Amino acid sequence: MPYDQAYPDQRFNAESPPRPGMPVWAWLLIAFGGFFVLSCGCCSGLLIYVGATSPDTFIYAGNEVPGSYAQTAKDLGLLDDDETLLWFYSDGFLDVAEGFYFVSDKKVGVYIESSAQPATAVTFDQIVAADLYRDTSFLEDSVITLELRDGTIVSFPVSSERDRDVKFHEAIEQRINE
Repeated sequence: MPYDQAYPDQRFNAESPPRPGMPVWAWLLIAFGGFFVLSCGCCSGLLIYVGATSPDTFIYAGNEVPGSYAQTAKDLGLLDDDETLLWFYSDGFLDVAEGFYFVSDKKVGVYIESSAQPATAVTFDQIVAADLYRDTSFLEDSVITLELRDGTIVSFPVSSERDRDVKFHEAIEQRINE
């Protein structure tokens, strides 16, 4: 006689017994939650690193320029030991040597790493005119364009933050007229 007929009040359960532990959906929820937390932590760490190592988004006044930035300009042959920086701006993302621009008491220095001729130093007596094309938006920089005596045009970006693009331009204009 079959088991279920011999003991009718105790039916045979063909299903497997319940497994101990958490269901699959709970494991998936934990896995996706862990991935989300890890991703947020990595993004936060990256933002902190970029914020700590990259140049600020404003133009530095001469006395605010970090020593390492001035040393980079010296190492690249644009700044002499006897020069005084008046204004300095870098549009480099992680490293100032990706691109920087300055006005000293003797010249205007332009360094664009990706350019065919990365380093350009222009003394004030070489400059015929200096124009500022101002852009006050947060996303775009203003542009200073220098027209040189030999007909060459030199353009470079400067930040409009704190209205220092105007002061950067005025420093060039003042020294051209001297």
